[in-house]
Amino acid sequence: SLYASTGQFEKALGIGAKIQALDALDLESARISLEIAEQSKNPTFIGEWKQRVQQTAQAVISAPAPKMPDKEQAWQERVDLARQLMGSEEYILYKKAFDAADPHKKIELLHELETRFPKGQYSKQSLQMYLMAYRQMGDNSRALSIAEKILERDPAQEEVLLFVADTLFRQHSDSKRVLAYSHSIVQLMASKPKPANLSAEEWMRQKNMYVGLAYSMMGGVYLAEEQFPAADQALRQALPLLQGPGHGQQVAAALSFLGWANYKMHNYPEATRFYTQCLGINSPYQEGAAKNLNAIKSEQSEQH
Repeated sequence: SLYASTGQFEKALGIGAKIQALDALDLESARISLEIAEQSKNPTFIGEWKQRVQQTAQAVISAPAPKMPDKEQAWQERVDLARQLMGSEEYILYKKAFDAADPHKKIELLHELETRFPKGQYSKQSLQMYLMAYRQMGDNSRALSIAEKILERDPAQEEVLLFVADTLFRQHSDSKRVLAYSHSIVQLMASKPKPANLSAEEWMRQKNMYVGLAYSMMGGVYLAEEQFPAADQALRQALPLLQGPGHGQQVAAALSFLGWANYKMHNYPEATRFYTQCLGINSPYQEGAAKNLNAIKSEQSEQH
């Protein structure tokens, strides 16, 4: 304290380190040393003593309780202080990560949080923030890895299920998992209660969106595997659920896929109906729908 009062911070912290070497459970000296490090405004000192405080607090929490009853109260008070110090430091770092607008900075802070508190109380929330940050950066590979970790802990997250299924579907990889995750979405949304912050109408729209996209992916997988009746059935279930603003491209895709499935099943009237509807939506599927409609007309003319 005398060294610190005269601005000799390095010497003061050297004394703090000696105290720690003598007693690794001396939480009070570690806390005072951190205060001195913060007075110095030296980032290296601050970082070092933040880590020392956390290590000391963890050691205090992990230490066995005293066998002497008269020492139990003092031990409990020290453990409570250790938990407070750990909790406050962890929360401050978590809050910084939460508030960071730049995804690169958010990931940097989350990595520090994970390193300093490997089994911390915010680990679940941290994974969600990692996922959001990697998606903002367009790093789908890392986002997919994080999403799968989230599902290992909690498979009842429709947004994460949809992200993983959609990513694999677009990559044309692991169709079995696309189907499994899509089925999970349908089952989950059938039983999941309405969140308190949504109206009944909003919840119905959200459920329809998730289930419609799940059926649409199932249909796409079945179509690629040339299981045309199964594709037709899944896509017919998807189509009415995807109606509404913001889903024009998904509706166009479903109509195009339905047209192809029915064409392959020689159900030309239905194929014509679906392709005609697809033609009326401004989408990348319009050109293919027009060509396929002409092909169907030519085939029917040849047959007659």
